[in-house]
Amino acid sequence: MHVGFMDDHLALRNRHLTGISPLIWGSDYTHYEGTWPNSRPRSTAMVDRYDLTDDEKAAIFGGTLAAIYNIELPVAA
Repeated sequence: MHVGFMDDHLALRNRHLTGISPLIWGSDYTHYEGTWPNSRPRSTAMVDRYDLTDDEKAAIFGGTLAAIYNIELPVAA
């Protein structure tokens, strides 16, 4: 089971209980309840508030979804 979220501090706060693999962030572009056009500052605020590791950020903000859909992500140089 996976859970998509946009601006949910509880999802990140409770990641030690649920694990990282169920969490998938999305902006819900272009719906009015989404975070766009302020997605970056709002997601950055959540990351900073809960001090996510680089591995946690990579999984939540794309890695898990890429694995579900078998999408190969580019490797940073």
